[in-house]
Amino acid sequence: MNKIVVINIDISLDKIEIKRIKNYPGRPTIIVLHDSLGCIKLWGNFPYKLGNLTKCTVLIYDRQGYEKSLPFTKTKRDRHYLETEANLLMAIYG
Repeated sequence: MNKIVVINIDISLDKIEIKRIKNYPGRPTIIVLHDSLGCIKLWGNFPYKLGNLTKCTVLIYDRQGYEKSLPFTKTKRDRHYLETEANLLMAIYG
């Protein structure tokens, strides 16, 4: 049975929906960073399969502007936007 925790996080202007699949307490967490698959729904069963295969917790999220996360707050993203998101997620779960 999958243990799923859904969290809404407000940090500055960034509100993002995060799903953490916690089947393996005490094991590392895999944070899935992505570009074109911008929301939890589009990942389908992949995060569950990844967690079961690696025996790790998996964290996926709705990127800003997608699904349940905050709409885009900038009209243009800079070239560092994925690094910014990675740093935000690492600050929370790293």
